[in-house]
Amino acid sequence: MVGKGTWWMVSAWNEVKLLRVLQAVDTEAAHIVRFLESFQDSACTYLVFELLEQSLFEFQKKNNFSPLPVRHIRTIVAQVLVALAKLKELAIIHADLKPENIMPVDHAHHPFRVKLPSPPPSPTPLLNMSAPENAHIQIAKLLRKY
Repeated sequence: MVGKGTWWMVSAWNEVKLLRVLQAVDTEAAHIVRFLESFQDSACTYLVFELLEQSLFEFQKKNNFSPLPVRHIRTIVAQVLVALAKLKELAIIHADLKPENIMPVDHAHHPFRVKLPSPPPSPTPLLNMSAPENAHIQIAKLLRKY
């Protein structure tokens, strides 16, 4: 859910635009969380994604932050790099990469298969509509302070 107000409306509009670009991607192969739809009422814009139970941070917390074996770390990092490569191909920068934003898909059936959510909305997205490759909307997400 995206709140109300001018900044939020612009941010929600840019986020939906970005997510529509990502809808054309094979999210399973790209290891990116699937965007399903968006809708709005008079107060908010709602973004609907595939349901994923927890983040890598929550998974580690549940396991008392015990270290993962190197083979599992390699598996996770390889998938994150595939997702980042796809985002780079689309000229999208994910500037909020952290364990809270790495989502295990279904640990019981697919151990250590992960996906990245789309980059978070930024107060100042950069749209480069004059780029030669007009087919793609180039959006750079700026690092947010939190």
